[in-house]
Order: sequence, then structure tokens, then C-alpha cells
Amino acid sequence: MRPRLLCIVVAASLCLFSTVLSSQSSKPSAPRPITLDEFMNTTAITDAKISPDGSAVVIATENPDWKASVFRHDLWLWTKQDGLKPL
Repeated sequence: MRPRLLCIVVAASLCLFSTVLSSQSSKPSAPRPITLDEFMNTTAITDAKISPDGSAVVIATENPDWKASVFRHDLWLWTKQDGLKPL
């Protein structure tokens, strides 16, 4: 009885192992890591406020301007009709 049970367990393990291997090979590749340049040049959303009636949002952003050696701070207005516009 034991050798038969052992054979069943080994066969089931091999089936599961081959299924796991085939599913891992068909997965899409992992996204590449972000570079330091990409990280340092990102625009950060520093604040966002929704209007009392919920029809608009003001968004504050900060992004680097390396040539001028400053960080630019901008305000944007989003509405459903017009989308995103700088203020």
C-alpha cells in the first residue's frame, strides 16, 4: 500500500511542478527599474483640493528645472468640461 501511495504523491508533485514552470515562463517580463535620471526629473503632485461642489480640482505640482537650479511650482485646474489647464 505504501509504495502505491508514494508513486501517486510523486506523480502528482511532478504534474504540479511542470504546471508551475509552464505558467512562470508565460508571464510577462517584470517592468524595468526606474533610473536615477527618471526619478530626479519627475513631477510631484504636492497638493490637491476639490471644489465644494465637486466640479473642479486644483492641483499643485513641483518639478525640477536643472538649468535654472530651481524647482518650479505650478497650479493646475481640472474640470470635466475642459480637462487639465495651467493657472
